[in-house]
Amino acid sequence: MTQIGLDTLAGWEWLYRASQIGDQYLSKMKAEHKFDNNAKIVFEIEDDIHKTRQLLLDKNVPIREIKTFDNYDYWLCDGEDPEGNVFQL
Repeated sequence: MTQIGLDTLAGWEWLYRASQIGDQYLSKMKAEHKFDNNAKIVFEIEDDIHKTRQLLLDKNVPIREIKTFDNYDYWLCDGEDPEGNVFQL
C-alpha cells in the first residue's frame, strides 16, 4: 500500500472541486436517502491525522470526528466527497 503525505493530499484539488467537473452530466436531484454499503476509499496517511482532518475541514470537506476502537492501534475518521462517497483517513 502506498502512503500519502499531507502535501500530496492538499494538492488533490479534485477532492475539493469535484462537483465542478462534468457538472452538466450530474443530476440536480438530491436522493432522499443514502444507500447503506460498506465500501469506501481508505487513505493511509503519514501526517498527523488531527492536522489532516483540520486541513479538510478548512476546505469545507464534511468529515467526522476522529475515533478508534478497542484493541485497534489506529486512529481514523470518515469524510464525504461532493458526490456523497465516503472515504476514510
